[in-house]
Amino acid sequence: CVNHVAKRMGTRLRNIKKTTKGLGGKGKLTASVIKDLTIYYGLAIRRHSDSLENMRKAIWATYLHKCSTDENPQ
Repeated sequence: CVNHVAKRMGTRLRNIKKTTKGLGGKGKLTASVIKDLTIYYGLAIRRHSDSLENMRKAIWATYLHKCSTDENPQ
């Protein structure tokens, strides 16, 4: 199930944030960023279920968009 996969990714991101020092905080991996990544990950899977390559591109586009800053555009 798509929601199960998205929830697992969100849980893993929260666990990594909890165990890795310096990963959380302002401008880094916050709860709202994890929530957004989880939602967009699920949407990418649902919208591109017919093409694995398009699914991969959509997931990476979301990741790069969230990592992008004015100083370091992605």
